Amino acid sequence: MPTECKECDENLFDDIKAFVTHAPKSQNVKTKDIIGTYQERSNGDFNIDIKDEKLNSLAKEIQKIIKETRSHDS
Repeated sequence: MPTECKECDENLFDDIKAFVTHAPKSQNVKTKDIIGTYQERSNGDFNIDIKDEKLNSLAKEIQKIIKETRSHDS
């Protein structure tokens, strides 16, 4: 015990107990799955300058899908 706390010498605590009476109510909330959709705004005309071969291939596949989708929408 620090020496600065002489007035606390008589009131030492060995144990502290707490009693809590509030318990939040559990609520069953129904949620809906919402699937966000949007119209593609790109026409697929963009340059792909990616050095990594896997990422470059993936970007080109995405570009191809965009171009195919745009040609079907027109």
